[in-house]
Amino acid sequence: MKVLVTGGLGFIGTKLVSELEGRGHETWACDLFNSHRDHYRRCDVREFRQLEKLVGGHKFDLVYHAAAEYGRWNGEDYYENLWMTNVVGTKNLLRLQEAYKFKTVLFSSAEVYGDYPETMRENVMDEVPIKQMNDYAMTKWVNEMQVLNSTSMFDTETVRIRLFNVYGPGEHYTPYRGVVPTFIYKALHDLPYTVYRGHKRTFEYVNDVCTTLANLPEYFKPRDLRHRCETSLEEGIRRTVIWMEEASPARKKEALTIVE
Repeated sequence: MKVLVTGGLGFIGTKLVSELEGRGHETWACDLFNSHRDHYRRCDVREFRQLEKLVGGHKFDLVYHAAAEYGRWNGEDYYENLWMTNVVGTKNLLRLQEAYKFKTVLFSSAEVYGDYPETMRENVMDEVPIKQMNDYAMTKWVNEMQVLNSTSMFDTETVRIRLFNVYGPGEHYTPYRGVVPTFIYKALHDLPYTVYRGHKRTFEYVNDVCTTLANLPEYFKPRDLRHRCETSLEEGIRRTVIWMEEASPARKKEALTIVE
């Protein structure tokens, strides 16, 4: 199957491309930057011309739409990028999906559940009025409504995936990333960090997530994606710590100073 991953140089996108290639799919990727990779094109999903040139030049069977501005505080500080990438970018892809009839996997987020205090079931959004708590969450819910409208009006086929706190090797720390890279990075660098008690989170190890996502070319069905959590949180954190120790810019700089 011929597959495209938007945001293919990102944390999840990179792992997903590798998993799909390992299963024998002709896998293309696009992202904001130039790259030496085979089957890669630089493409900003906010720009319809760039996306149309990529999609129009290939007959993709399936597109994983992972390209997005991520995170609530990133969305507050860079709201122009957030709304243009997440909402206009998704609309651009949907217009092309309506024309070329490829299937799509939309990367949504658990943030759409907003202030809902109970178990986050898939049908909650259809039954309970939800207040999204930030612009990032709003854009992800808008994306889902865009998809539903496209399906209703143009009979497009899309599976929506609501990801929960995906973590693991490959996720570099920035002030806008999640709790796992933040805690690990600051602990490794002897920096203070705040722990809020009484909170609960569901975490998903990136390899487990990508294994499930890669089932979709052959198993394009909502609700039962044959997801298996093979990696315990303890093991996943251990692997992430090892990777971040090696990837830490500060530690590399120290090592270089010693060599000099």
